[in-house]
Amino acid sequence: MALLQRVFKFYRDGFRSMVLGRTLWKIIIIKLVVMFGVLKLFFFPNYLQTNFTNDQDRADHVLDVITRPASIEEGLENEDFAALQESGPYVLKSKNTRR
Repeated sequence: MALLQRVFKFYRDGFRSMVLGRTLWKIIIIKLVVMFGVLKLFFFPNYLQTNFTNDQDRADHVLDVITRPASIEEGLENEDFAALQESGPYVLKSKNTRR
């Protein structure tokens, strides 16, 4: 416990004696608020809230998306996906792989 107190006092005294550092920390905090607060409002709409009406539909969609194999999203044909299921994971390679 004494170690935590010493570390806390070290940082507290260091921040108290800063002159330029306080201004820089204020700038950093303002930038973080802008990046995570303001930009989220305009560029990242709440997809689940706008496209689904209740919590059960939202949960079903999230479960479907996180449990879906990546090969489906890459555009494999139905025959390729059936072969993937038969051969097991990580065996079939997609025709349209990106590098």
